[in-house]
Amino acid sequence: MNEDDMIRAALTTIADRAPNPGRLAARLTAPERVDRRRRNLLMVTGAAAATTAVAGVGGAALLSRRGSGLAPGGALGTSPESTPGGEPTPRPGNRRVPMRYRTTWLPDGFIENSRRVTVRGPAPGAQMRSWTRRTMPPRHKGDATAAHDGVAYGLIHLGLSAAGVSGTNRRATTVNGKPAWVATDPQMVPQVVWQPEPGVYLALSVVHGLGDQIEVASRMASSVVADTSGGCEVSLDFGWLPPGRDSARQQAEISGTPDGWEQTITVLTGSGNPSVTATLRPAQPAASGGQPATLRGRSGLILVGADRYAGSWAQVDFDNGRQLWVNLSPADLGHQPATTREDLVRIVDELRIGPVPYTGWLGR
Repeated sequence: MNEDDMIRAALTTIADRAPNPGRLAARLTAPERVDRRRRNLLMVTGAAAATTAVAGVGGAALLSRRGSGLAPGGALGTSPESTPGGEPTPRPGNRRVPMRYRTTWLPDGFIENSRRVTVRGPAPGAQMRSWTRRTMPPRHKGDATAAHDGVAYGLIHLGLSAAGVSGTNRRATTVNGKPAWVATDPQMVPQVVWQPEPGVYLALSVVHGLGDQIEVASRMASSVVADTSGGCEVSLDFGWLPPGRDSARQQAEISGTPDGWEQTITVLTGSGNPSVTATLRPAQPAASGGQPATLRGRSGLILVGADRYAGSWAQVDFDNGRQLWVNLSPADLGHQPATTREDLVRIVDELRIGPVPYTGWLGR
């Protein structure tokens, strides 16, 4: 499976990776945390609204690769303010990948909760934007938790890749005069796929909770235009990777809510599977099975897989309520080298963590 295949496959599985709907609903329904302005106006203006304060690494100074991993004094930081012309320039040392396309129409009550971009790899570089409901519909007696959370909450994804739709269950249509296909393969989420420019394909998928998925996807697809202001600012970068896991193909993602966001950077194998993943997130309980280790000058935990079929991970908490989680996939996946304790420590210690990225588009 290559990177383009992974983007298409993600449209069927990304619901499993989305932030927990219950927690998301609890955060987004707090009126002091979320701007209630109309979503369609926001999308037209390119998320130019003021940002919401978030917990994270403060100041413009970069974090050292070794040490606490915090700004001086462990101070909390905030996302930078947007500008009248759109989203702000990245903070010193961070990268910003422009989003290629945006929607100008969304179903009522939906907000953006994820942007995923290619930070290293062949052009055009896969991308994905995701939206979910702002609030959770009331639970009815007898609803199963998993079914209610997944179906009633609603998930929408706009993916970009260099490959078009596959499979036989598809019919031809058009999107804004461009050739398009409606894919209804039973093994995949229904989606509308079209080619807005040579070498670029977009796929609009409505995963759950909106009645006629194809009708909603078609209307959203017709509203898609080139994005001249939106982007995904990336503050994580690998300083060192072990030989065999140092692929030049990498993706980054910011997801969650204004006060509960997380950022991930992932190295992909040649077949497009995750090899090394680093996530900066709100602190979570210590994972089970880990052994004590000193990581970035702090007390952390490490677990090295017992064999080629087991993954490895490291976890370290910071004073600002955030946590760094690094995961290495099993060596057997993609014929990668086995992981050592020294590898894990060095990956964590040399990971670059920059200033807080712009997250003002989350929850809008």
